[in-house]
Amino acid sequence: MPVYNVEKYVAEAIESILTQTFTDFEFIIINDGSTDRSEEIILSFNDSKIKYLKNAHNLGLVETLNFGIKIALGVYIARMDADDISFPERLSNQVVFMDQNPKIGAMGSAYEIFGDVTKIYYPPTDPILAYTHLSFNSAIGHPTSIIRKSVLDKNNIHYESKFEYAADYAFWIRISQVANITSTKEPLLHYRWHKSNMSNSDPSVNRGKSAARALWYELHLNRPVSKLEKKYLSRQQVDWSVQMAGQALLDQTIKSNLRQINSDYFSQLNITEWEVITIKNFGIKGLVYSLRQFSFRKRSRATFIGLLSIFIQSKFHK
Repeated sequence: MPVYNVEKYVAEAIESILTQTFTDFEFIIINDGSTDRSEEIILSFNDSKIKYLKNAHNLGLVETLNFGIKIALGVYIARMDADDISFPERLSNQVVFMDQNPKIGAMGSAYEIFGDVTKIYYPPTDPILAYTHLSFNSAIGHPTSIIRKSVLDKNNIHYESKFEYAADYAFWIRISQVANITSTKEPLLHYRWHKSNMSNSDPSVNRGKSAARALWYELHLNRPVSKLEKKYLSRQQVDWSVQMAGQALLDQTIKSNLRQINSDYFSQLNITEWEVITIKNFGIKGLVYSLRQFSFRKRSRATFIGLLSIFIQSKFHK
């Protein structure tokens, strides 16, 4: 559990780990140069499971996580954020599942979002759907995750700073190349949502996500992604050639036999989005082109009425 200036929440996070029904674990807490009362609060807990370390200065999340992986002694590594709350049975349920499923390299769980937003998020549970979901976005809630350490050590997998605030997304992509990933339907964590959470509109988040998407396609297709394809994956649809490169990329991905994906789910995530963007960006030209792409539409299950409604909505919302 990395900690950086979370004095308001860190005690509750620590308590939720120390009261787990599963008890055979070390609790590595790394203070990443906090300047508030976080250290004082951490040191107020007197429990032999806690292994407290402190960075000399703020190194950032990626470097701190990699240090934690390096020193961890367990068969599994469970992630925890210092402002969230784990359910008491979280570790017990996850360890049993990992013990029973040796092909799983990493797993997460559904989680209850609370704070400024309230809802339950359900990541894909089927390993093929989880792998397919990575073409679009992260498939595991980072603070809900438990990871088989031998998979990381054997394949030299670690967090990479070049993916910025989507380093966990790229991390799951790396693991998915050598092992299955999944999540449980049962929520095992309260995920705190507050104003300081990174927004999906933040440029750093978008840059990291687009780089991770490109990584997934490059590994899946076993070839570099072109500049036009990267523009499409980063949602920078600046001209018609970018959209056409995006369509070709999606077609190639579905036709590829290099790694099994769920074509229907992939289409739902990516192809329908391609049609929406094409129509919104290029108006009547985009609508006509989308209507003519029968095989493309068939996979996305879009209809004439559906595409027409997207066109009408785009005209009214300009």
